[in-house]
Amino acid sequence: NRSVFAPDLQIVGDVSTNGTVEVLGQVEGTIAAHHLTIGIEGSVQGQVLDEAGQPVDATVELSVDGTLSDATQVEADGSYRLSHLMPGTYTLRVVPSDESLVEEFYNDADTAAEANPIAVSYGDAITADVTVDTKASVAGSVRHGDAGLSDATVELRGDGGVQSATSGPSGDFVFERLTKGDYELEVSAAGFLPSTAQPVRVPRTGRVAVDVDLVPEAIIEGVVRGEDGSPHEGARVDLLTEQGTVATDWSSALGRFSFAGLEADSYVLWIEPTAESGYKAQFFDGKAEPQSATPVQVEAGERRDLS
Repeated sequence: NRSVFAPDLQIVGDVSTNGTVEVLGQVEGTIAAHHLTIGIEGSVQGQVLDEAGQPVDATVELSVDGTLSDATQVEADGSYRLSHLMPGTYTLRVVPSDESLVEEFYNDADTAAEANPIAVSYGDAITADVTVDTKASVAGSVRHGDAGLSDATVELRGDGGVQSATSGPSGDFVFERLTKGDYELEVSAAGFLPSTAQPVRVPRTGRVAVDVDLVPEAIIEGVVRGEDGSPHEGARVDLLTEQGTVATDWSSALGRFSFAGLEADSYVLWIEPTAESGYKAQFFDGKAEPQSATPVQVEAGERRDLS
């Protein structure tokens, strides 16, 4: 209770059930009895538990119109109490110390605007229990057909940056402690084409399942030779489709060139020997015009050797 002090005033007795006390005071030399209404402050109390019903180490905050009014630490048994509250409408927020748990507003809200307001009047003892959820996760597997792919690199991109994981023996992966938002997931693995970016919407809590099926890469390789059959080093080899140049390589000392990471498609090769060799540039296989060039067709996972 708040005490009221003023010159020549004396509080007599206890606060009555209607919140009044008798006050004796001297007014112009005359002792008179007065009644003064005193408001009994309100409180908000409750428990903060996790989904298993266990106490959560957390801070409980009360704010009014976005301004922090009071805060307290949750006790070891999960209980909390905020006392000496003046009448008003409060917003309650719980901030767990464990980063794997969600910060939330009462009651199970993401933001202050979505929170259930807590109206406190004189003498009110409001109970507001809070169950704190575990942050969301994204889990799945990287596969080729029915087989899981191990050692694949899985990247999850969001507003907070890029997280990376490596798939396990059965292709499984998981990202935990995720905040709500929109993400993109990409997967790459040796011998396979990288996946296209896959959008993933992550809720405030729960697990999102994402499985990714990778397609084996195709490979085209060969050897550039001179008229005498000897390897030709330094020749430029362009790999083309109808959309344009896909990749470029230069023949090694042994005349070899290689294009990996290819999709199943039909390709044309343009070979441009070194200037000092005296050889003319040509398409595979010895053709001068693209329309007469011999196309090289490869399927997913195929290795095509043109040597």
